[in-house]
Amino acid sequence: MRSILPFIFLCCLMASCSKSNQEINAAAILDNSPAAMIPDNTPTPSAEDLALIATAVSRVSPELRENFERKCTEWKDACNNSDISLSSNMQDYTKPEQFTELIAMGEPIIPLVIEKMAQGDFFMQLVYEGIYPDQKIADSNNIGQQRAADYVLTWTQNAKRQAK
Repeated sequence: MRSILPFIFLCCLMASCSKSNQEINAAAILDNSPAAMIPDNTPTPSAEDLALIATAVSRVSPELRENFERKCTEWKDACNNSDISLSSNMQDYTKPEQFTELIAMGEPIIPLVIEKMAQGDFFMQLVYEGIYPDQKIADSNNIGQQRAADYVLTWTQNAKRQAK
């Protein structure tokens, strides 16, 4: 059953993207590339934005980064090894205790979360929203890749303002 899931997912994704006039990279989906999930019209961070993110990430202690990466892997494993992996409801991905452990790491991991979203890991938006529930984008049409991109761009704009 799991062997046909990428195909089914691709069909569903193509159908949902076509409704909003977005195009996707089907070859990247089949190659399991992070770029596969990013519609063509999703804003991408500029070189300056990426430099800001890299600077913020470089300030995170190696121990915290290692713990964050371990928790992310554990969370994704918990989701992939359960019925959650079959769910189209992103909120189901917040159910494993490993997600709660990521959220408990708090604001110090935000640069790492932003970095992952900037690289195309839109599931990290759930971590961002878990840490900053009051900053959640309320637009129900703005989900997945677009929402993650919006969080990245908002974070970099705030970082630029704070740097001045």
